[in-house]
Amino acid sequence: MTRTVPDGLLPAANVQERMWLAERLEPDLGRYNVPYAWEVQGRLSPAALADAVATVIERHEILRTTFVEHDGRLYQRIDEPWIPSVVVVNLRGVPGARQLLAGWLSEQARKTFDISTNRLLRLGIAELDGDRQVLFLGLHHLVSDAASLPIFLRELRAAYRQPALLPEPSPEDRPVRPAAPPGGATVPKLPRPGGPQ
Repeated sequence: MTRTVPDGLLPAANVQERMWLAERLEPDLGRYNVPYAWEVQGRLSPAALADAVATVIERHEILRTTFVEHDGRLYQRIDEPWIPSVVVVNLRGVPGARQLLAGWLSEQARKTFDISTNRLLRLGIAELDGDRQVLFLGLHHLVSDAASLPIFLRELRAAYRQPALLPEPSPEDRPVRPAAPPGGATVPKLPRPGGPQ
């Protein structure tokens, strides 16, 4: 039986529909959150970071995708570009800052997304002593996977430094549809994208 696709919507991939169904059974677990955190030496500007990520969002439809239910099935709708907010937590000079940082990162990693909006990405910066920061990036697995992260970071670094020089994406650079649940948070080291702001 062929399903009729409502105007303006695209059928979700089978794996996306499976994620959606699993999350409906256990909606408060953040089961398909994909969190990352990097310790950054230097000063990231929250406003410049938001603008740079907005540039990446504008370039990739998957980061502007809303997921909607129709007749018990999941569909995708491509929405307009948007600018993310950046949560800033100041832990400079705070006793037990490392423990507080771990708690904050864990909280951000577990916070659930509303997939009916196109805001399936969140950002945060924790300010630490010694001109250090921790950058948090959280994505929903419906719009991201391990294969798309290097593309995202490469374009983010380019956009953060000089947005006008950002190259056009080639077909092989488009974000890959997710194929497996995330294995958990990754905490790599990330070179500071750009100079002091």
